[in-house]
Amino acid sequence: MKNPILNSFEELESCYDQLMSWCDVLQAIADFLPCHIDESLCGRISRGLIPLLLTTHQLEERSISSVLGLIMEVEELADAREHRYVGRLFDHDAAQHIVFTLENSERGALPALLGSRRISAAFVLLFDAQAYQVGTGDHQAASTGNGG
Repeated sequence: MKNPILNSFEELESCYDQLMSWCDVLQAIADFLPCHIDESLCGRISRGLIPLLLTTHQLEERSISSVLGLIMEVEELADAREHRYVGRLFDHDAAQHIVFTLENSERGALPALLGSRRISAAFVLLFDAQAYQVGTGDHQAASTGNGG
């Protein structure tokens, strides 16, 4: 019988791997704009990004957040909970921006205001938030380029 905690961490790791893979693809797209963008790839990411992000957040809650009380004081726990909540809202907003951008690219044109810097900024913010949530660096420092 498989350990349910270990299984949750394996699922979470798989979600992070998929998110990071899509971040790499989005970075490549952003780096080479204007370019032809594979519509099927854009469709796969735009259909899957938000559900993947929501699944990731649920797994984080089940696997990590639910046991933080074992290592944190009540005040720290409340602050951490609020920070995760705000971070997840931010993640969702960045993902929606990416989905909107990719859906427009499927229609044959990226609007000028959603050029390389906007795509790159949106997924970098998403990546920074994911890195922070798994404890690999300070989110604020990472997003400003001052640490990590």
